[in-house]
Amino acid sequence: HDGNICAEVAEKAHKAGIKLIAYDRLIKNSDVDLCVSINSYKVGELQATELLKNVKNGNIAYVGGAPSDNNAILFREGTMKVLKENKDINIVMDKYSADWKAEEAYNNITQLLKDNTNINGIVCANDGTASGAIAALEQFSLAGKIPVTGLDGELSACQRIREGTQLMTIYKPIKEMSDKCTELAVKMAKGESIETNDKIFNGKIDVPVCYVDPVVVTKETMMDTIVKNNVHSFEDVYKNVPEDQRPKK
Repeated sequence: HDGNICAEVAEKAHKAGIKLIAYDRLIKNSDVDLCVSINSYKVGELQATELLKNVKNGNIAYVGGAPSDNNAILFREGTMKVLKENKDINIVMDKYSADWKAEEAYNNITQLLKDNTNINGIVCANDGTASGAIAALEQFSLAGKIPVTGLDGELSACQRIREGTQLMTIYKPIKEMSDKCTELAVKMAKGESIETNDKIFNGKIDVPVCYVDPVVVTKETMMDTIVKNNVHSFEDVYKNVPEDQRPKK
């Protein structure tokens, strides 16, 4: 997640005449030939939009990822755009989490709740930070009462969604991304033209981008997303749900 170190690697590859694809994360300030990723800015927008379906007004806390990670910066920008467009929303916390650590999220939310338990929603940049935020909510008997967002479609997050302590997650269609990356890598190696659907400035150049759409997962869509696409098995996702409350396969 350290874009500066990756930039050094990218420059060495470029000087050696090697084509380089930034997979999942954009590499900043370097000569990158292509980026294959989900649209991180759109992820932030989706997280905030889903939260606002459940929180019409009030105090919102933002729990970001690692400030060294370009994706974390873009997640935040997308979220803030949506939140700040709603005049009934008040952002009471806006902090990154060093190294994406769950304990950073836990500590920040714990401190926030010590000062003010009047929190209506929490946007967490990923499922790891969401786990920390939810652990903090549990200390104040608020888990399940305050909606929390996430990202990555982790099994533990999917289980929390079914149990009611996490509102949603977003998963990256990994197979689609990896297949597309492989296809384009072969074409680039052969010197063939490639198709992209956007470009993004990395601080040095405009990098061609092939974006793959992120997928929103909620309690209602779990079967049609996570289970249907074999991200996690039905048995694992619904492990903690009584059998008579599970959906039909």
